[in-house]
This record gives sequence, C-alpha cells and structure tokens, in this order.
Amino acid sequence: MSEHDPHAEGTPPPVDGSPPAGDPPAAPDAPPSEAAPIAIRAPEAPDGGVDPGQQSLADALKVSFALLKVVMIGLVVLYALSGIYRVESQEQAVELFMGRIVGEGEERVKDEGFHLAWPFPLGAVIKVPTSTQTVNLNQAFLFEIRDQDRGRTYDELAAGGARGPLNPERDGSLITADNNLVHGVFRASYAITDAGDYITNVGDAANPRDRQRLADLLESVLRSSIIRAVAATPSDDFIGGRANQDVARRDAQATLDKLGTGITLNELTLERPTMPLPVRDAYNLVAQAENRRNEAVNTAETRRRELLGRAGGAAALPAPGGGDGPLVRLVKEYELASAANDQQEKRRLGEALSSAFRELRIDGGERGPLNLSGEAAGRINRAKTERTAAVQEITAEAEQFAKLLPRWRANPELFKQLTWARTRADIFSDGSDIETFLAPEGQLYLELNRDPDIQRQRERDRIATERAEREGRPG
Repeated sequence: MSEHDPHAEGTPPPVDGSPPAGDPPAAPDAPPSEAAPIAIRAPEAPDGGVDPGQQSLADALKVSFALLKVVMIGLVVLYALSGIYRVESQEQAVELFMGRIVGEGEERVKDEGFHLAWPFPLGAVIKVPTSTQTVNLNQAFLFEIRDQDRGRTYDELAAGGARGPLNPERDGSLITADNNLVHGVFRASYAITDAGDYITNVGDAANPRDRQRLADLLESVLRSSIIRAVAATPSDDFIGGRANQDVARRDAQATLDKLGTGITLNELTLERPTMPLPVRDAYNLVAQAENRRNEAVNTAETRRRELLGRAGGAAALPAPGGGDGPLVRLVKEYELASAANDQQEKRRLGEALSSAFRELRIDGGERGPLNLSGEAAGRINRAKTERTAAVQEITAEAEQFAKLLPRWRANPELFKQLTWARTRADIFSDGSDIETFLAPEGQLYLELNRDPDIQRQRERDRIATERAEREGRPG
C-alpha cells in the first residue's frame, strides 16, 4: 500500500472531535476567544455501529447527571422547608429577612400554629412569651430591712427597736396628699401583647441583657406613676390599701404605649402598706379608735334598719344608695312643712301620707311601688277593723232603737219594766229561776225571813273559828 489508512486498522477517531492523525488541521471557524462546545458522542465501531463500552459510559454519565439534578432539587426543597416553625399557645413570633421584620402592622406578629419563614441564614424567627409575668417593687418604697429581720411583721419590727429615723439613701418612702410619709410594696402583672413592638423597641425575650433592660424599664415607669398617684391620695386611704392603683396603672400604661413596648399592664396591687415605724404605735391608737367608731356606727345603722323595717317594712328602709326610705322621707318633709307653717305643702304631703296609709303602698322611685308593712300596717289594719266593728255596732243599736221606739211610745212604764226584767235576766243568767212581780202603784212593804241555810253556815263558821283559837293557845 502506498497510502496508510488509519481507519483500515480500526483506530477510532478521537473522542474530543480533533482531526485524525495525518490529516492537516482544519481552519477554525470560531474566533479564538470562544470555546467550542463539548459533545459526548459514542464512537462508531469499525462496522459503522456504536461502540458498546463507550455507549455504556455515556448512559452512566447521563444517569449520574439526572440523579445529581434530583438531589440538588431535593436539597433546595429541604432547605426551603427548613423554614417551617411552630408557635405555641402562649407565644408570639416575628419573622426576620436579612435582619428586618417581615410584614407590616398586625401581619408582623404570628400567633399560635405552623408558619413558613425564610430559612437560615437568609431569615430568622424570634419568639416571645405572652403569658402573664410579674414585676415586684419590694424595696422601692419600703424602709431597709435587715436580713435577720426579714419575715417579721411591722409590729414585731417596731417592738424590736427598728425605730430609727429614715435615711433617704437606704429607705424608700412615698409622700401622700396630706404631706405624710408612708411605705408599701407594689406588685404589677403584665403580658407582651405585640411581639413586633416589643422586639423592635425592647429586645429579645431570650436575651438576659434585654430581660434586665425590660425589668429596669418597668420599674422606672411604675415608680414614676405610683409617686404621682400616691401624691393625690390621703394617708388614711393608703394605709387602708386604697392608693389610686388604677390611676397609676393607666398612667404607666400610657407611658409604655408611648414608648412602643408592646406590653400591657394587667393589674397593679398594693401590699403591706404602713406608716413609718417610729409613729406606728400612735397610728395604731388612732386606728383602734376609728375601728370602735365604725363598729358603733355599723351597730347603730343595723339597729336603725331593724327598727325601720319593723315599723314600716320595705317602704321605710333606706335606699340602696343611702339616704332615707320613701316613707321616712315623706314624714320628714311633712314635719318640715308643719314647722314652716306652709299650709299648701302640708296639705299636699298630708294627702300623700293618707294615700300611703290607706293603700299600704308608696312610690319608691327607681325601686318601684313599695309595700307598707310592719307595725304601721298592723296598727292601720287594726284601726280599720275597729272602725268597721264600731260602725256595725252603732248601726245595730240604731236599728234596735228604731224597732223599740214605737213600743215605748205605746206604754213607757210597761216598756221600762220589761226592759229591766230582761236586763236582770241577763245579769243572773246562771240557770236559776227568776220570778218577776209587777207591784201596784203606791207604798209597798216587803216582809222577809232570814234564810235558814245561811244561818246554819254562819254558825258552823263561828264554831270553827273558836276551835282554831283554842288550839292555838298554850296549854
């Protein structure tokens, strides 16, 4: 052979598409800066078919690329699903994307349930508790208590000699409206109700430094509000536990809202109020006198209500809001009109009283009609009964008189004798026989003998008396 044919010996062409050996290189069609695409092509066999080994390699590469693609898609999906999170019942959450809160207004806050956020590190989720929490102002307005004295009552502290003057550097106190010093412990309950505002303006609830900053903020706001509220409260009210707590809570809430903290104050309570220990004994004496006075007033009021209820029932009882009952008020107004000699007003009130006593009912205003009962109603009912009986008796006597009048006119003397006879019969109506004689006109003499039975009884009594006298003489 004069010429060497590389294909005749079964040499496969290059896989990368370069020209076979011995042939001059072809001129490039593309500029040098552009790379030609690489194509994976199975070489042809000597008989014009595809080499099985190369075909297997190509198929394996295709499957590998397909699996790699599926794996990459799965990783992307898993990465996206890693942003799923759950908010518990007493929590709120806020989503962040690139360090900024996602959403506006109420949409910023995520409530209980499952949610999807941007996964880390593109996004983050911050959760805050919404359960009720407590902040205590134990020493802000209380005098210093030594460690060995903790747990003792104020009376025990005062009796134990803890009576020194107050030191403003150690002892807290409050000034009341009547320029007195008082002490007390305050306790406030609050909850985070807007996680967006809380995270923006306060911090992360899981960060100890932010929690301490929140405690300092709440104590400062509450101290200022309590000082203003107590400054308008008398010392007696403060000692009694009435320190305008609602006023202080509303004032503190307004400050927290202005700062955009997302916190709601639920309750502010005053515990263990007291006066300074050096004056505690004197105050206790006054308090004891006040208690005795209150007990006397309460006893008198109870007795008053009892007497009024017994006298006039519901119509005489005091009104629920205080003041006299309608019946007592009407009687007092009638007395004032009588004292002022106001005849017109006296007449009007007298008619109102007469109507109430007649109907046993009086207008109670907002309480509606009230029944008149008790002793007043009993006396009125007895008077009505007696009046009815008197009318019936007088009516019967008038009818009897009208019935007997013609008989008297016919024979006055006979009528008189018969009337006396009936009267005697009524007097001696013991079952004995009574015989009546009509004596003629003129002088009448009666000859009567002594009753023998009476004589015998008198004799027996005389004998018994003499025997008793003899037996009583000494022998």
